[in-house]
Amino acid sequence: NTQAKSEIIKLFRDLQGICKAINISHNYSLIFEATNPNIFMLCVKIVECSSTDVSLMNPMLDFLNEFCDNRNERIKFGNNSPNGILLFKELSKVLTIYGSKIIENNMDAAIDFKCARKCFEII
Repeated sequence: NTQAKSEIIKLFRDLQGICKAINISHNYSLIFEATNPNIFMLCVKIVECSSTDVSLMNPMLDFLNEFCDNRNERIKFGNNSPNGILLFKELSKVLTIYGSKIIENNMDAAIDFKCARKCFEII
C-alpha cells in the first residue's frame, strides 16, 4: 500500500510539472483531453479513501491547483466545447467530496487550514 501511495504522489508531482510547463492553449487542450475523465476519477477515489492522509492530499491538491490555473490564458476551449463545464464540474466534485470528508472526520485544524487554503486557491 505504501508503494502505491508513493507512485500516486509521483504521478501527481509529474503531472503538476507538466502542467507548469504548459503555456499555450493548444497544449493545455491536449493534456486535458489525455487526462479527462480518468484523472478526476482517481482524485475522487483518493479523497474517498484517504482524505485524512495529508502526504497524499497535498500533491493532489497542488496538481489540481496547477491544472486549473489559467495563467497566460491557456485554458481556452471552443465555443461548442463542453470542456470548460466539464473542468468546473469535475473540480467541484472533488472539492465537495473532500470538504464533506473533512467535516465527517472532524480533521485536525492544522490539516483543515493547510488543505482548505489549497482548495480555495483552486476555486
